[in-house]
Amino acid sequence: MTQNKFRKKVAIGGGIITAMGLMAYEIFRIRRKFDALVDTSIMDYDRKRPDYIYINYSIYRESLKRMQEEQLSKKHAHKG
Repeated sequence: MTQNKFRKKVAIGGGIITAMGLMAYEIFRIRRKFDALVDTSIMDYDRKRPDYIYINYSIYRESLKRMQEEQLSKKHAHKG
C-alpha cells in the first residue's frame, strides 16, 4: 500500500512539473509572438533626437533678468 502512495505522489509531482514546464513554454511562445507584432523602431526615435535645444541668448538673458527682478521684489515684499 505504501508503494502505491509513493507512485501516486511521484505521478502527481511529475504531472505538476510537466504542466509548469508547458505553461512556461507557452508563455515564452506568446511573448515571442507579441514581440513580433510590436514595432520597436518607434523606441529608437528618442535616441535619434539631439539631447540639446537651441536657446536664443538675448531672450534667455531678458527672461533671466526678469526672474531675478521678481525674486528681489518678492524678498522686499516679505521684509516690508
